[in-house]
Amino acid sequence: MKTTVYGSTGPLVVKLAGITGGVRLYDEEVEAVASAGFRVVALDVTGDRHDDPAKQPLDWDSYAREVVDAIQGTQADRAILWGTSFGGMIALATAARHAGRVSGLLLTHPPDPLRRRRLFVELLDFAERRADPDLAVRVMFTTAFLGLTSWEPISPALSMRLPSLARAALEAATPASTVRRKLGLLFHDDPGLPPPAAAIPVEVVAGAWDLVAPRAGALRLAARIPGARVHVLGYSGHAGAFARPRAHIRFVIEALRRLAPRPTAA
Repeated sequence: MKTTVYGSTGPLVVKLAGITGGVRLYDEEVEAVASAGFRVVALDVTGDRHDDPAKQPLDWDSYAREVVDAIQGTQADRAILWGTSFGGMIALATAARHAGRVSGLLLTHPPDPLRRRRLFVELLDFAERRADPDLAVRVMFTTAFLGLTSWEPISPALSMRLPSLARAALEAATPASTVRRKLGLLFHDDPGLPPPAAAIPVEVVAGAWDLVAPRAGALRLAARIPGARVHVLGYSGHAGAFARPRAHIRFVIEALRRLAPRPTAA
């Protein structure tokens, strides 16, 4: 895994990226959160970057251990986990396995891990049977993702950010084997939920027009977590952080402030 720390003081936040492209895609919002008074560890889990290939099987347990390692690396005991898309699933997996290390969860544009679209599962199973399954799965994912998000660059803000987002994605060059494994986990395994006894506060941000991780799925997920709060970012899809950056970061900072542990009275 690879980490970059933004900010030197404030409540600790661990930022987790989506399936591909690496955590540098989110530099703009991470920097805004650090400027708002948080210390942010931007975490590329093992396999997310071409220069950090996975040398062991990737599963929810290994991802959760890496998040805990990132927290321990800052000498902190607990952190707020902030995951976008698949990163939200890693955040859930960590809370399910290491609840004592998690002070809160912020899930932005999360899929519902228990509701898989049958067509996507069938396409994944088809790609797994090809001669080069890594390449087949990567092509399938890229085609589907671009198809579902192709309308979003109508936002001037997103169009302006496309060159920098492309550079970050090319720099990470997430290996096809990682994409295949992540999709396998997403479609065939359950990351788990925070244990109710842990009483971990959870905030969810969903895009009103998200076709990749639909709002309905975020609502179903939140309904399974006692006390979870859902906030819908209007006029945006899966790329809400880039299409409506000011509104998105306002949602994020307000949610993180609610999740931040309260100072203990002397």
